[in-house]
Amino acid sequence: MFAPLGLPQTSLTMLCDQQHTLFEAHLSSAFPAADRLIAECEGKRIGRLVIDRPGQGEWHLADIILDSAARGSGFGTALLERLSEEARAARQPLSLMVAADNLRAIALYERLGFYLAAGGSETHRRMVRPPTQA
Repeated sequence: MFAPLGLPQTSLTMLCDQQHTLFEAHLSSAFPAADRLIAECEGKRIGRLVIDRPGQGEWHLADIILDSAARGSGFGTALLERLSEEARAARQPLSLMVAADNLRAIALYERLGFYLAAGGSETHRRMVRPPTQA
């Protein structure tokens, strides 16, 4: 993301660290009770999920990220299917926000039963999977 800026490695590292710190602060503020889960495969960490599951109401996938080596191998689909099953069992819709230009992710979410819903922004789209979706 920052590499095209042509900055020295120390500056790139500092920018990434600052971005991470700010994003974590946002997640903690917006979703204080969210579960933070680490995805593993064969003992190796391959990703993480941040899921807000309030006592009542819509569940929200606040963040999902996979290591680049794990992308395109079905892990993301498996994680989303498992989370969708849990939301369905709890009879709760599952929502998420996705970057408007991330067409690959949008296609994946649509394939898994999510649909575009109101509440997005200029840069992000809100998607929802109803609890009745099988």
